[in-house]
Amino acid sequence: MKIKIDLKNTIFILFLPLFFGCGSSQPDFPVPGNTVTWLIYEGTLPCSDCSEIKTQLELKIPSEGSTASFIIKQAYIGTKEGDQAIIEHGKYNTLKGKYRDKDVMIYDLQFNKENKRNYFARITEDTLVMLDQSRKEIVTDLNNKLVLTGKKEE
Repeated sequence: MKIKIDLKNTIFILFLPLFFGCGSSQPDFPVPGNTVTWLIYEGTLPCSDCSEIKTQLELKIPSEGSTASFIIKQAYIGTKEGDQAIIEHGKYNTLKGKYRDKDVMIYDLQFNKENKRNYFARITEDTLVMLDQSRKEIVTDLNNKLVLTGKKEE
C-alpha cells in the first residue's frame, strides 16, 4: 500500500510536533529544577535525488545531568515516490575544525537508528553550514546553510 502525500500535507506533518510538543522524540529527560535550552535552526538543503530538503534542526544545549542531543525534521520535496517527511534524533559532540581558514565549532550529529553522522560548522553566531562526511566544506552554488530562527526552554 502506497500513500502519496502532497506538499501541504508534508509540511503539516513535518511541523505537527511543534504544535503538540516532541513527545517521545526527545531522547533525554532533564533533571528537575534545570532549564533545558533548545536552539532551532532552519533552512533548505540540497538533495541529490529530489528538488530540496526543508530542514529544521533542534540542538539541546546540555545542562547538568543531561546530554547534548538533537532532533532533525526534514521534508524531502520532489522525490520519485512523492514528498516525504522524516524525523530523527540522536546525540551530538562538538569538535574544533577549519572552515575557510577559520577555526570553528563543528557539530558532529550521531543518529540513534543507524551508523549515520552529519556534520555542521557553526560559521557565525546564527548560521550553520553543512559539511561532507570528511568534515570538509561542500563547494556548491546551492544553499547548504541553516539559520537560527529561535530557541525554546523547557
